[in-house]
Amino acid sequence: MRRPSFQFYPADWLGNTNLRRCSHAEKGAWVDVMCLMHDSEEYGVLRWPLKEIAAAASCRLGDLKGLISKGVLKGSDQRLPDPFIYVPRSGRRDGEAVALIPAQAGPIWFSSRMVRDEYVRQHRGSGTRFGDADGAADAQDNLSPMHSPKAAPMPPFGDGSSSSASSSASQGEADKPPSPSKAVTFSRWLETIKVAGERAITDHQALWDYAQRIGLPAEFVELAWMQFKRRYLQDPQYRAKRYKDWRQVFRNAIEGNWFKLWMAADDGYRLTTQGVQAQRELDAVEVTA
Repeated sequence: MRRPSFQFYPADWLGNTNLRRCSHAEKGAWVDVMCLMHDSEEYGVLRWPLKEIAAAASCRLGDLKGLISKGVLKGSDQRLPDPFIYVPRSGRRDGEAVALIPAQAGPIWFSSRMVRDEYVRQHRGSGTRFGDADGAADAQDNLSPMHSPKAAPMPPFGDGSSSSASSSASQGEADKPPSPSKAVTFSRWLETIKVAGERAITDHQALWDYAQRIGLPAEFVELAWMQFKRRYLQDPQYRAKRYKDWRQVFRNAIEGNWFKLWMAADDGYRLTTQGVQAQRELDAVEVTA
């Protein structure tokens, strides 16, 4: 299942110096090309000759050449001479450079922003506060049940305890799974499922079945999980709450859109102002080598 949408940031669009040099026709062509790249099996990349891209986007070949000359559309019909290098950054430190697209024979055309964002999205669960702190699960295990290997890669939601979890429980207590009938705090529950080798949300099939039925993008579920963890791990008003079934509580948060992150639209869902802010915060978390 492909993602039905991608994020569009008006401030980034209007503030991009390369795009500001483009004509309205070139900008319109770029929107159509981005849609083609979004639907591509190789996200953000088209391995078609430039003429075929122009035909598919219903634009003039000259508009695409204008995008190329202004550094918006990147690639080559013959050979890509230089690799596209991305340097992850965490805090004020640069990580090890990664060649997201190596030098190679063409045709190959790509959006550097889309390719970079896809790399960050795929690797966000490794070495960040949003995923498995132990890094034990491989990329395939991190896919949500509603996604096939060809679909958009998913970060591991709640795979293990968060670094923000309370450490008040003793190690001996954490090693003893609570009774199914016993209500526990969220931090205690995260500790318990980690000891049991379970994953908090990735393994919650009923949740993903529900999200798929209503067409809710997996990225929106991720945003809600981030807010959910923050509430029940950090907010003094909520972190002492105890429930027997925390997966069901999160399902309730999704069904009720507790955090007001999205709104229904004719073509699916779109982020609210709160959702855009949460998305930008999540996007700011970049992986380290």
